[in-house]
Amino acid sequence: MKKLLSFVLLLTLSYTFSACGGSDDDEPEKFVWGGDWNDPNSPGYKPEYHGKYNPIQGLWKHSQDSQIGYYFSEDYIGYDVDFYVSGEYTKTKYSKYGINKDAFRYETSRTFRYKMNKDDDNILYLASQNMDFPSENWQKYVRVKE
Repeated sequence: MKKLLSFVLLLTLSYTFSACGGSDDDEPEKFVWGGDWNDPNSPGYKPEYHGKYNPIQGLWKHSQDSQIGYYFSEDYIGYDVDFYVSGEYTKTKYSKYGINKDAFRYETSRTFRYKMNKDDDNILYLASQNMDFPSENWQKYVRVKE
């Protein structure tokens, strides 16, 4: 009986210590670039999209700083945009980009996560790779008619 009690005590202690491990829930999820869905040379290539997947295409203005934005062209070139009080704007070419359902990556390897508003494709949220993913600092952009 004494041996059985010792055995039960040993099992109880091992169970107690196994529950003391650190929690992986506190760790931010590591972002992994999934490749360009449009590029046949990319590991993430999706033939059904071949050169057609570009949900962020268009002119976007920051929702809180109305002087800055981005322009994403039909041929996958990203531009920085400066908006003026007059309503005019200037575009400065940045780089060509690849894109998939979660992110886009410039040729310079600068990566942005993006989310489109599910009910309104005129709202775009961006977070730079420089901010740890998942980021609490998503920046909101509104589509501008050209």
